[in-house]
Amino acid sequence: MFSPVLGVHRPTLNYAQQNLALGWMLTAPYGPGVLRGYWELLANLFGNEVTVGPGHWLAGGRVLLRYNFVPNSGRLVPFITVGGGGLYNDVFEVQSQRLIGGGFEFSLVADVGVRYLVSPRTALLLKLNAEHISNACTASRNVGCNALGGELGVSVFY
Repeated sequence: MFSPVLGVHRPTLNYAQQNLALGWMLTAPYGPGVLRGYWELLANLFGNEVTVGPGHWLAGGRVLLRYNFVPNSGRLVPFITVGGGGLYNDVFEVQSQRLIGGGFEFSLVADVGVRYLVSPRTALLLKLNAEHISNACTASRNVGCNALGGELGVSVFY
């Protein structure tokens, strides 16, 4: 993940993100044409290593809601995801920065992506992520971090 984004004048905080997500299909596929799809609820655990900027790590969990588009029986499954949760970090310990002011921060995320089904139970995943990290003014330092990044992964279905 890379921050700052879109020309915003904030200090840099880049981090490598590792995710584990467990998902549950909430609906069967429904709807017309290209909008046909299904809702999925995901529990997401993550650990981030700071690669540029203050601190060393951010780690936490989120609840995500994803809509998977399945307009036909093809191998490509596009999706959109939104969600939020919380994280703990050691970035706040660096007093010279104002991005992250507390040990606990909120994490809001959105992403778009696609899964490519290599078998009925396995898929490759590619997505573009956006994340906002903030403590919602519960600490004196709260500039917040806005980051963009990508993710490549594997999905296994049970």
